[in-house]
Amino acid sequence: MRDLSFLYMVTSSIHRLTRVEEVLRFLVNEVTRALNAEIGIVYTLDTASKRLLPVVSRGLRKGEDEKLAVKVDDSAVGRAFEEGRIINAVVGESDFHPTLDGMEVNSLLCVPVKGRKNILGVLELCRLHPLKFSLDEERLVTVAAGQAAIAMENIQNLEELEKTVRELKAVDELKNNLLANVSHELRTPITIAKGALELAMDEKNVKKRNGLLKMAVNALVRQNFIVGDLIEAANLERSKSELKMEEVNLVQLITLVSDEFKPMLIKDKIKMKISIENCLPPVRADNKQLKHVLRNLISNAIKFNKEGGEIIIEARERGNMVEVCVSDTGIGIPEDRLDKIFERFYQVDSSPSRRYGGTGLGLAIVKETVEAHGGRITVESKLGKGSRFCFTLPAARKEE
Repeated sequence: MRDLSFLYMVTSSIHRLTRVEEVLRFLVNEVTRALNAEIGIVYTLDTASKRLLPVVSRGLRKGEDEKLAVKVDDSAVGRAFEEGRIINAVVGESDFHPTLDGMEVNSLLCVPVKGRKNILGVLELCRLHPLKFSLDEERLVTVAAGQAAIAMENIQNLEELEKTVRELKAVDELKNNLLANVSHELRTPITIAKGALELAMDEKNVKKRNGLLKMAVNALVRQNFIVGDLIEAANLERSKSELKMEEVNLVQLITLVSDEFKPMLIKDKIKMKISIENCLPPVRADNKQLKHVLRNLISNAIKFNKEGGEIIIEARERGNMVEVCVSDTGIGIPEDRLDKIFERFYQVDSSPSRRYGGTGLGLAIVKETVEAHGGRITVESKLGKGSRFCFTLPAARKEE
């Protein structure tokens, strides 16, 4: 009758707990007290060291549990875990292999804490007198350990469910932010181009009309970059974008891409310098995707620069790689944001009133594309002084 009351108390109490450690501590305290055992310990497997480590204990001297670490194939606790069986033994019996050194343990009971699919740990009870644990006590501990295992798995399942819910909420929020950003970014240049073209239609002054037409063209160029980012992101995500590797002359490519930005450079009064090492070898790359990488980096260097600022594009040989760097004298990036800027949809300023546009895809695409080529990208930045993005690509050398 006492056993039934005890098990009812354990079952009703243990399933109210919300943390695994609380479950194990409750199990050790209540079972050790009920069986008049001097020591109770719960071990769980540390997968890194492949040892059973004590997670909670009762009756040990302070710091004693820190000395305990059991090999899976060693001691009664190790065998109980490895074989999934109960070990109930007293001093002198073949199964008696205590884990505690320097303490006069004379009887022990090791009960696996069995989950639905695997063993979650082992509960070890020790007595200092040679009184073997009875069959009824053995059953009592087994049922209590089983209830603890159920509670532990329920908690772990709940934690996984909560994690999944959080991730789904984050994805949903990301999707909403993306839709809002993309809608805004696509609508803005269309509105600018539409307004400029409508004004140009009625403008008699040639100089003013040309200025309005340039405004419309610049807005559409901006929109083209946004659409290009979305297409590249979709291709990378769906693995539809296959690299067409060929020898690419970086001198020609950098010159070609940088020329595309001349109207924007003139408008913002930004100077651009190109410094390319003599006899620079070609690189092995997909010409189209490499253009997209350079366009993104140069576009950002202009967008986040200051009026009258400077952009420097450099290319040099680095061992069997070629390094390309794009530097600017712009607003810079806060140090605590540098590790996030290559994440998809991340924007340093994501507030509704943000000054700089964009979908937050550009740098993520750059990183994924460079790494797909076998290179890597790095960034250095100082707030208020500018940023420097460098990426590497394998050099293409003709076999001798």
